[in-house]
Amino acid sequence: MLNKSLVTYCVLSLLLVFSVNIAFAVTVNGGAIHFSGSIVNAGCAVSASSNNQNVDMGEYRSALFTAMGVRSNSVLFNIELEDCDSTVSTQVSTAFSGTVDSVDPTVLAISNTAGGASGSAFTGTFN
Repeated sequence: MLNKSLVTYCVLSLLLVFSVNIAFAVTVNGGAIHFSGSIVNAGCAVSASSNNQNVDMGEYRSALFTAMGVRSNSVLFNIELEDCDSTVSTQVSTAFSGTVDSVDPTVLAISNTAGGASGSAFTGTFN
């Protein structure tokens, strides 16, 4: 009889322990999670092979630039696009940003290094 009571007591104790653990899993109000994002109709994505390019503009004698508007030879480079949506990609355009030249606002100023050319700027023709 004593063994039967002991077994019953142990089973009830285990049930009590498990019910206490279940009580800790109760959901409590008092917080919020906010999600944000965008779905956009982008024409294309810039390919990873085109990111962080260094375009060598070449080396030119300063005597070449005798007046404002004189240009060096063009330097070609590619920006590869991928995942293009044909209905949007026909209107793809490119924008370059930087400090506008103080003399000619249609071009970008160049950050001159020590001993570098002064009065120089960057302009582009895009195909």
